[in-house]
Amino acid sequence: MNLLFLLFSIASVVGSLFVILSANPVHSVLSLILVFCFTSMTLILLTADFIGLLLIVVYVGAIAVLFLFVIMMLNIKLVQLTESTVRWLPIIFFLIISLVAEVFYSLKSGDITYAEHSFLPANWYLHLSGKETLGLLGEFLYSYTFYHFLLAGGILLTALIGAITVTVGLKRVTRRQYIYKQVGRDAFGAINFYK
Repeated sequence: MNLLFLLFSIASVVGSLFVILSANPVHSVLSLILVFCFTSMTLILLTADFIGLLLIVVYVGAIAVLFLFVIMMLNIKLVQLTESTVRWLPIIFFLIISLVAEVFYSLKSGDITYAEHSFLPANWYLHLSGKETLGLLGEFLYSYTFYHFLLAGGILLTALIGAITVTVGLKRVTRRQYIYKQVGRDAFGAINFYK
């Protein structure tokens, strides 16, 4: 199991790098689908079967396919690596170094106990015995992380409203539907208001 877990984890990281670094947006979405699949396999190896299958059904089956269709419909050209992306490299390098340092620090410290700094109870592992994955997920979301769950929903709602506002604000010409013109047309396409 450890070898498979390591293999799927490395494949997820490599696939996520391909999502970011690919010049073709269609290849990026296909790499994103692979990342979702590999992440789902790691969750199944961790005995979180429901969450792993849910990741496949929801993200691969709906969201990634929607991304792929939208990219193919918009006919987006290949992205060229310009100087504007190169200027972010020092910040990216700093974030990667800080993340690696944090991981090595937590691994070096040995036994990691988050009970005193976390919102979970100190003996959370005693609650795991004899329960299914879906029951554990529901109990965890709606008892220990209820406010965090609501906060994440509010953030996603705000992002949705912002995306809609930006999209509608960019369009200068809004196409409107005039139903009286559609209903008033005759067989030859001329508008007849006196039916």
